[in-house]
Amino acid sequence: MGRFKIASFSIPFVLLFINSIQSSHGLSVSCMIDYDNGGAPAVYESQECPRWVLSNGSLQNQNIKNCQFATLQGRREYQEDRVVCNLDMKLPLLKNNSHLDFEEDTVGIVAVFDGHGGKEASEMGSKLLFDYFKEAIKNGYFSGSTANVVLLYDGQILVANVGDSKALLMSEKIPSGDSRVNLSATELTYDHHPDREDEKARIKTAGGSVIVWGVPRVNGVLAMSRSIGDVALKRFGVIAEPEFTGWRVLTANDSCLVVASDGIFESLKPQDVAELIFEWNLIPERREESKLPLSCMFSESLAECIITIAYEKGSHDNLSAIVVPL
Repeated sequence: MGRFKIASFSIPFVLLFINSIQSSHGLSVSCMIDYDNGGAPAVYESQECPRWVLSNGSLQNQNIKNCQFATLQGRREYQEDRVVCNLDMKLPLLKNNSHLDFEEDTVGIVAVFDGHGGKEASEMGSKLLFDYFKEAIKNGYFSGSTANVVLLYDGQILVANVGDSKALLMSEKIPSGDSRVNLSATELTYDHHPDREDEKARIKTAGGSVIVWGVPRVNGVLAMSRSIGDVALKRFGVIAEPEFTGWRVLTANDSCLVVASDGIFESLKPQDVAELIFEWNLIPERREESKLPLSCMFSESLAECIITIAYEKGSHDNLSAIVVPL
């Protein structure tokens, strides 16, 4: 049989062939001739072709309201795949690009979670996905969230970011012609704002718009272009996909890591935070040289100092900060 004939084998025949290898029953020449003459339908009708049994692991097969899904453990020792399917979820969606007018519409959710190293992650993802949507509908949630996650391992850091919280790396620097060591702030994340060119392009492609209402907002509503939640804006290009920095090797000059919500940066710049940290860390013998604000003198931690100063300088948002000495 030539290459092109082999390439034209249908899935049913391939399954038959594989099963013949696994079982004690060979695939007869007559069966192959039947397939050659009549294709897959002839295989199903032929008395010469054995019926295959998928015996490696339990087969789960369901058909619920046009959702057809099946899972098979196959030759793996464990079943780590999880699937979810619901084509009839009712969700409140924005109507005609309006930022005020919502209407309930039907949304289908279909997902496969291919677990590895265990079933826990895929099982959690499959359960939480539906639980989130059901809870959001039941309670009328329109909330969203940023996520800024830093992984520290073996002298390296990896940052994943969704939204406009920031991760900063503070490093010691010696300015040219100056003997005094300063701290320099390096931003490890890029804010997901709707006016960022790549973010704006995605929003417009999805049918959304960027409207300035104080600051640029998706459809005049959301001041960020990526978030967890914000279900009503997902169809307009708001996504929850994180951006990663890639692994970054820490050096001896790297002093500390700061992860903070955007409220901090309403009134402070990243370098302002670096200078606060530097002044805080001055040894007692040089305390008189410190330019640390008086309110920080009564703070119990550096993180408290940062949020206190951001508040005093006029931030109107929630304020959160984490400081990790390196």
